[in-house]
Amino acid sequence: MRWVQFTLGTLAAMGAAFGFGWYRGNQLPVDHKVVVSARFKCSVDRLWHLIDDIKTHPTWRPELTSVSLVSQNPDLWEENYEGTLLRLRTDERVEGEKLVRVLADMELPYQGSWTYEVAAQGEEASLLTVTEIAHIKNPVFRFVAQGFFGYEESLKIGIREMESQLGPVEFIPTP
Repeated sequence: MRWVQFTLGTLAAMGAAFGFGWYRGNQLPVDHKVVVSARFKCSVDRLWHLIDDIKTHPTWRPELTSVSLVSQNPDLWEENYEGTLLRLRTDERVEGEKLVRVLADMELPYQGSWTYEVAAQGEEASLLTVTEIAHIKNPVFRFVAQGFFGYEESLKIGIREMESQLGPVEFIPTP
């Protein structure tokens, strides 16, 4: 009898948590824009190559299992996160300066683009500015993304992963 009470209690708690996430997520905007800037002590060429060369991303992005190139014209590839596949494409490239990447799968409950802008900061330092513009349809996903991770913190985690290849990063406050 106790296992029935435990099971019902667990289901009720899960339902309440989902309901709260749905309610709070509906209060959050569907669209968001986040900008994070960071300085690395490396050349623009080195930083650009790290970002641009998607085939090497699994070597420095721990959660990324593999990358499969689908097409080179336009740039289209799949990222494998332990069985979860995300298809992305490059929408804009200004060599050594700007790279715009977007989720290519329109069936996902979220859509987004990431703009990477690279600029020299003296001879051996580079500034990376990443702008995320996203549309999260599902209110529970919005609640989890904002409430548990934070949009800005998610970008910072990705930038911190570059430290293994480029050395320490210094985050610059953005207005």
